[in-house]
Amino acid sequence: MILTENTYEKDGITYLKTEYFKWLVRSELLVDGSAGGLVLGPTRRQGGIILLSATNDGDVYITGQTENWELLINHYAYIEHQKELLELSRHTAIDETFFMGYLIPSHIHTIDARAKDINGESVTPFIYQDTHQIGTMPKVPAKKHLTYLDTLNRASWLKNRVEKQAIDQFKTTLIITKYRDISHN
Repeated sequence: MILTENTYEKDGITYLKTEYFKWLVRSELLVDGSAGGLVLGPTRRQGGIILLSATNDGDVYITGQTENWELLINHYAYIEHQKELLELSRHTAIDETFFMGYLIPSHIHTIDARAKDINGESVTPFIYQDTHQIGTMPKVPAKKHLTYLDTLNRASWLKNRVEKQAIDQFKTTLIITKYRDISHN
């Protein structure tokens, strides 16, 4: 399914049509990136990976784009460490030019958005985040500060989300369940 045919604009925001989002759910093309992590998937030159979120009413919209080797910083870590993250993100264009992939340590949380075969077609999943704000660390500083950034994500997620899980149910699960139930009717 082509993205432009399956979206609509409202107040300068690009939303996914409900039928398209239901298809993404049924096709298992949504990856939960809410907790943050190192992104695995295509580069921007290869089409990148679209980031999604939802309104309180359940309307799903595009929040941005990411690519392979970037690190998503969860909402809580982003808010708590914004100034420090800005400093860590500094790098030069030449660093980007000569960037090389690396072996990912097993303790690092990853978000796997590598393409899947859907009816003989290679389709890149979307990354869904259940908060409206998430940070993206470019691949060069992400590599340089990988363990530290992973620790920030985990600590902030644990403190702000997991410990409050009983009270604050995952919006991701609610939205996906809502559309999954609708799509099976």
